[in-house]
Amino acid sequence: MRVAIGADHAGFALKEALKEHLKEKGHHVLDAGNRRHDPRDDFTDFSHGVASAVRHHLCDRGIIICATGASTCVVANKHQGIRAAECGCIDDVKQAREHLDINVMTMGGLKVPEAVAAEMVDAFLATRARHGRYARRREKIEPHVGAHTA
Repeated sequence: MRVAIGADHAGFALKEALKEHLKEKGHHVLDAGNRRHDPRDDFTDFSHGVASAVRHHLCDRGIIICATGASTCVVANKHQGIRAAECGCIDDVKQAREHLDINVMTMGGLKVPEAVAAEMVDAFLATRARHGRYARRREKIEPHVGAHTA
């Protein structure tokens, strides 16, 4: 699978570890930055990079890491066609994949231990979206021009 990954300074060390984990599992990794630890960098730059790579089909999935995962999730969800969720444990990942068919996972580099993060990444890439009522609900998430019903 082709996976885009990016992180700011708070997630840099975890990103580097997860890049190696992904490569060991045979995935192609696109590093959207930062490529060096810089305490003055901005999470927005790397969030846009990962979301853009997924949106434009350069990668199948994306992973973004900041201090908490919340900031990067907000930015990624500004991109059309991106369904990002902040995940803090494997159950979060599985439910977000099954129910929402997320294509970008965000996590907190200051919250999630490396071993747990690696398991979360594996679950993110292996878990399939459910059909039925979940697909119906996902359709209601995508914006519809002029069609807003209560």
